[in-house]
Amino acid sequence: LDLAIREFTKALEKIEKIIQRFKRFQNQKENPHPLMDDQTLLKKLNMPLIQNYFFRGESFRKKCLFAEAEADYTKALEVDPQHLKSRIMRLEARDALKKWKPAIDDLTFLLEKKPDDTSPLAKRAHLYFEMGLGEQASLDYTSILKKEPFNIPLYLKRAEAKKSSGDLKGAIEDYSKVIEFKPSDAKLYYKRGHLKFLSGAKKEG
Repeated sequence: LDLAIREFTKALEKIEKIIQRFKRFQNQKENPHPLMDDQTLLKKLNMPLIQNYFFRGESFRKKCLFAEAEADYTKALEVDPQHLKSRIMRLEARDALKKWKPAIDDLTFLLEKKPDDTSPLAKRAHLYFEMGLGEQASLDYTSILKKEPFNIPLYLKRAEAKKSSGDLKGAIEDYSKVIEFKPSDAKLYYKRGHLKFLSGAKKEG
């Protein structure tokens, strides 16, 4: 991995020098590449720049150097904000760094691009929960459950999110839903009973 990082760094230095030269040419009256317009040429130069930042970021991530990885993914996104691979990996690096609010921003961006994809929604719900924002987590889990009504583990996650936000009644309802699917699971009855006890329904519990 160290060798890969060195090689990506060398490649980036070369590409950046070429881009700097190109920008100097842009300021001149004559286009040095008359068969290719400036924007097309810039895109061709930016492609390897993005790729090298991304793959160097991956090398850093694999070494658990998450701050360095986040910085490289960010550099790739500065060149192309639509580079979704960099966006996805940056949020993972930010999660590892416990930079949950910026990670949520990345997830929200992904959801705007792919509103039907439940994976970013589940990840965002988890991060909201980690931040102590149980109500927001619950809303995201609810959005997923509308599409996946038989996702039993998700009802349990939503129950914990509701519990953390003080919605004990909602948490009890979610445990009751899971019990419908798994009526022989004694742990579920115990956890529901505990929630009923906390909510003041001691006799029911």
